[in-house]
Amino acid sequence: MTAAATTTLAPAASVVTQLELTHIATGKLCKTAMLVENYEQQVKPSWATQEVYGRMDPIMTYQNTQRTFTIVLRTPGVGEGIAKEAVKRIIGGSKNVGASGFTKTKLNSAGLKGYLKDIRLMYKMMYPYYEGHRDQAFLKSPPLLKLTAGGLTGGGGGVHEQNTLVFAPTAFTVNSIASSKGPAVAINTSADLRFAGNSEGYKVTLQGTVLHTDRVVGWVPVGDAGISFAVKQFPYAVDKGTSAIESKPSMKKKPTPRNETGADRSERLKTEGLFLDIEQ
Repeated sequence: MTAAATTTLAPAASVVTQLELTHIATGKLCKTAMLVENYEQQVKPSWATQEVYGRMDPIMTYQNTQRTFTIVLRTPGVGEGIAKEAVKRIIGGSKNVGASGFTKTKLNSAGLKGYLKDIRLMYKMMYPYYEGHRDQAFLKSPPLLKLTAGGLTGGGGGVHEQNTLVFAPTAFTVNSIASSKGPAVAINTSADLRFAGNSEGYKVTLQGTVLHTDRVVGWVPVGDAGISFAVKQFPYAVDKGTSAIESKPSMKKKPTPRNETGADRSERLKTEGLFLDIEQ
């Protein structure tokens, strides 16, 4: 049984974000800059349930809290006008696109081919790392990845990686943005056939399950000050001074009601201890 909470960022107008995707096993790095269409994070607390005779509600035993994300990106189309600052971010974020990929502030066919090189590397990162020769290779490491996407990805790692997510990829989708009116990318030689596609650009969707790199992710006591979340700046990498401190709940016993009978006392203790014995 799971309950989900979802946070979605859907910009009114797509914004250019610099991304770094790292294949942990090999150290391969893909640096690019694309327009973000949507970014969604979801957390799912998971519970094991047990039905008990005569009890209206099931016994709920907490299992874990899983965190997943979906980011939807797209490349500009050939001839699409982009703001100067956005062009600078793309040139600075993707060596495969570079300054030669633009004609003034518009992406050209060379720039789209550069984006396809970035996407091709992302595609390869969905596969594991093997050791040995090709005919006798054995699996060494799964395709675990690290993602940094501007300020979008938020905290999830240690103190020095508050903007980086370590995750296990669960889906990677590439769509060609088709337009019957738009011109096709120029094909000059047979080697260019691998770049065949519509000049409107490409949409990339990446999904994954976040792996929490801190030993404890949750609420913990902080001396006599109260209770605070164990990972500061979680999950949006906000300023250090904004972490919430809540009053520490009193551990004192509740006063015994006056004129309480033995039966009333037994019933009260059962009610107060209902969730304390939940795993017994």
